[in-house]
Amino acid sequence: MNNYIKYIKKTLNTTGIDVFGLVNGKLISGQDRLGTVTMPIDEIRFYTEALKHKGEIFYTEVYNDVVNHEKVFTLSMTLDKGKDVLAIDIFPKQLGTRWLLDMSLPKDASYFLTDVKGEIILLATSIKQPMANFQAAMKKTISKIYSWENQYNSAYNYIIDLEGKKRSLFYSFTHNNMVVVLLFRKLYYISRLKI
Repeated sequence: MNNYIKYIKKTLNTTGIDVFGLVNGKLISGQDRLGTVTMPIDEIRFYTEALKHKGEIFYTEVYNDVVNHEKVFTLSMTLDKGKDVLAIDIFPKQLGTRWLLDMSLPKDASYFLTDVKGEIILLATSIKQPMANFQAAMKKTISKIYSWENQYNSAYNYIIDLEGKKRSLFYSFTHNNMVVVLLFRKLYYISRLKI
């Protein structure tokens, strides 16, 4: 399996993705970075959840990687409905940076990828502000999204961004509860949201 994982990494040029497995209770990886990880397998969430969801893909929420401390989430699934698990760590910042380099956002648009608490994982914007300002605004925004008074995802509502400009805000959730937030030039004016 070790050779197969190295083959996948080489063939797909998988920057931002680590493929590994737990086979016969042992970690098998084509990445040297995982060689130092020692943890009882019954404490590894992606493993125990994959066993509970036999044959289905399980998505973890975003967490800090134990080796490089980057934001990561893991997809896992049992192999042959047994106790062996194949897993893929996905590093959104690495993948997203590559993806955003291959596309351009509309003028004056901003893209945010956050965890459920509003911690920014990935940001693409033309707005020139310190990261702390973005982080504070995004925590408030995510809190509003999860509140009962949520009025976002409507072209009729807008927010005032960090530059004082009116922006329409749209959001979506991923399978593992990350939040994608897009800000565009205000589309229509009817009501202002307070954040």
